Amino acid sequence: MVGTYLYNDQEVLNHIRAYLTNVAPALDPKIMGSFTDLIENRQIVGILGFVGLLWISTWVFSSLRIALNIVFRVEKSQECYEE
Repeated sequence: MVGTYLYNDQEVLNHIRAYLTNVAPALDPKIMGSFTDLIENRQIVGILGFVGLLWISTWVFSSLRIALNIVFRVEKSQECYEE
C-alpha cells in the first residue's frame, strides 16, 4: 500500500526527502534509495509481504491458542481421534 501511494504521489516522496535531509542528512541518500527500490519493486514486495503476513499470523494465533489452553488448563480430548 505504501509503495502504491508513494508511486502515485511524487509530492509525498519529496516531503519525505526534505524531512530526512533535515533530520539525518548523512543517511538521506541510503534511505531514499531504499524507498525508490521499494516503489519500483512494489508488486514483489506486496506479494512477499502478504505471504509473510499469513505465515506470521498463523504462528501468532497458534501460539495464542496454546497459551490459552495452558492458562485455562484445557485437556486434549481423545474422542476426536477414536473412530
